[in-house]
Amino acid sequence: MRKIRPKGYWTLERTLEECRNLVDETGNLPPYGKLLKLGQSSLAAAIINYGGVYEVRKLLKIEDKAYKAKANFWTAKKTLKAGKKLIKQYKEIPPRTRLREIESEDANFKGISVAIRDNFGGLNAFRDSLKSKRRRKSWTEENILEKCRIIIDEVGDLPSNRKLYKLGYADMATQISRKGGYGYFRKLLGLNIPQIRTESQLVDFLQENPQASAIGALASVAESTNDIADILVKLWPDRFPSAVQLSRSLPGAIKHIGHSLHPFSLEKARGFYDDVYAIPTEVKYVLDDIIYTIAVDQYQLPFNKDPEKALQELAKFASEKNGVSKLAQRVLDYYSQVYDFTIPGHGGLREAV
Repeated sequence: MRKIRPKGYWTLERTLEECRNLVDETGNLPPYGKLLKLGQSSLAAAIINYGGVYEVRKLLKIEDKAYKAKANFWTAKKTLKAGKKLIKQYKEIPPRTRLREIESEDANFKGISVAIRDNFGGLNAFRDSLKSKRRRKSWTEENILEKCRIIIDEVGDLPSNRKLYKLGYADMATQISRKGGYGYFRKLLGLNIPQIRTESQLVDFLQENPQASAIGALASVAESTNDIADILVKLWPDRFPSAVQLSRSLPGAIKHIGHSLHPFSLEKARGFYDDVYAIPTEVKYVLDDIIYTIAVDQYQLPFNKDPEKALQELAKFASEKNGVSKLAQRVLDYYSQVYDFTIPGHGGLREAV
């Protein structure tokens, strides 16, 4: 499942962290095709950006002898030969996402993505070597709608983004998410927008909406899931029957898509604010208070262990232009008051340290 994130979301550190979580759950980092089946398309796309499953497995120190042997097999000459077969079969050198799908479907091409990168530096250079046309990014709202209508004529409805990926429309699914989301295009096409009643439907919705996913992820660290559900219902009232029903499905859905803010950090808070930059101001104020409460709670243990170190860290974040300076300052003010508080005749924490 390809969950689209805003530019800059999938840093190498974040990608490796989510991979480790998946390895803890499944015992291994699955290949690309299996990641899609597990509903991890967003993570799969991030893995591709960092060289593919084989390269990320190396970073995680996971042995993959079969894949390594296949990767070592690909000389530049053999890669070009395979490229010609791809052109004959698919009329072009497919985009990176589709190429990974082909690798998972056809063992003869397994490892070619890494080989293209290692031997030619990238897909466009590889296309140039084969005198194949470069793909142009020409996705507009108009041609997305045109392709949507073709699919609707074929299957009777517009499939969810997850199903679009399975049907081989990964590029279009990506653009739908980037240019307004699944619900937005259903409205443009005159289709009803189905309400979300099951955890599976909620997973699809979160994968297709980066803002909803970021807000929903607060449920992994917030005291009250109901508060998060209320916000989601307020922002997307046509998608959810009730906040109560949503609050029951939200924890499981967040776990399924692997987007958790636990353990919380100001770095993760910065990523959160990057995701929700476009939401209404009045909702931001509510989220600010929720994030503040979470931050105060999460800094309790570090503060108890070493008050001065915790205050120094907060002061550093508060002094930088990093997107979370106001949040850091609020938390710093709170713990500074705790640190300076004294009881007559007994002193205070500052004196005890």
